[in-house]
Amino acid sequence: AEYGVDSTFNVMIANTAWATENPTAVEDFLRATYHAYAWINESDDNLTQSLGWAEERSEAGYDVELSKLRWQTESALVESSKPEGWGVGKQTEEQWQPEADLLVEYDLVKSTPSIADSQENSYLDAIYDGDQLIWPAP
Repeated sequence: AEYGVDSTFNVMIANTAWATENPTAVEDFLRATYHAYAWINESDDNLTQSLGWAEERSEAGYDVELSKLRWQTESALVESSKPEGWGVGKQTEEQWQPEADLLVEYDLVKSTPSIADSQENSYLDAIYDGDQLIWPAP
């Protein structure tokens, strides 16, 4: 935020050709992902249960309390950076532009990447009614 990047990003990437041929599969994956996200955030019990599942599967040790704090902090950032009237996952060129500019400013890339060519919101348009996730799928 100190550098003008007022959004948080956890980008999901799909093979463009496959996604174009299988839009319903992409939509269903995103719908399930955002439904799970909402479920986790419904209550402290749900968050604790989901982190417990991660802890059970960890082979290297897992700090549930630290993970809980991280989740609460990051989900608050997600909520505060959503475009108005949209649910989780929607992104705009305006959100990405400050980060793209920083990549050029600090010589991480030679020119600003095409933001419009790097994001696809049509799958989100299909699974949301405004900021309400359509669940279950129609």
